[in-house]
Amino acid sequence: MSRQPINPFLLIGLSGFFTLGSQLFIDLYRVFYQDSTIYWTHQSMPLSLEQTENNFQLLIAGKSLNRHLSEQTLYGVDNQGRQYPIVAQDISVRLNNWPQVKANLLLKTTLTGFAFGITMTLLILGCVQTFNHPQKN
Repeated sequence: MSRQPINPFLLIGLSGFFTLGSQLFIDLYRVFYQDSTIYWTHQSMPLSLEQTENNFQLLIAGKSLNRHLSEQTLYGVDNQGRQYPIVAQDISVRLNNWPQVKANLLLKTTLTGFAFGITMTLLILGCVQTFNHPQKN
């Protein structure tokens, strides 16, 4: 009584279904249901205005914040009510890095989804070949 070998398409499809499929669905869950507020830069390590100039621009009365700082047109008030000019060191920025994380996850899901489609095709092909193959006595 000889045992029929396992169809290689079925074997590759099953292993790909569980490995790539689980990774794909975990990444998709992270993209759509994960808490996006956890990706802010830490409060103890805010960035300077120069470090974030490629990510956003802040305009006050139509002029950029950097221009206001260079022209010294921004003033703050201390506890005694005295005005002082705001300088670049007084300004710190926190960024939410969720858009970059989400873009990386979506790129990964695109590649994983393509590979998962291939393994699903192999799984279906292996199932069809296995169950439609006539049994030899």
